[in-house]
Amino acid sequence: MNYDYSEFKKTYSYMIKTYKNTSEFFHRDRDIFTGEIIGTCTVVNYAKNDAGRWYETEQKTEDITRYNYCNIFDAVYMFKRFGGSERVEKQYTKYGYIPFKVTSISPGAEFKTVRTVKFN
Repeated sequence: MNYDYSEFKKTYSYMIKTYKNTSEFFHRDRDIFTGEIIGTCTVVNYAKNDAGRWYETEQKTEDITRYNYCNIFDAVYMFKRFGGSERVEKQYTKYGYIPFKVTSISPGAEFKTVRTVKFN
């Protein structure tokens, strides 16, 4: 597939505009859609109990590709528009100062999901 930077920039416009160094995920010599593993993503789901405290309901870890990473952090804007709460944390990585963790709280504040990316 011939995928140039202009298509990448159009597809992931929010991510690139908000987190400048994420444009490093596009490389002319590598296709973003290949299954190249860049790290792991740990997803932890929480729910609220009757006392209003979060408790863990599920945790899973899976390999993550460039494509998966871009989809996770580009979707932050969409979930904010739905009325949820999104908090993104950044850190220095080999790709630059980019997001590595997103905490999402549902619009009704009943469920929370924390996604943490650890790069290889």
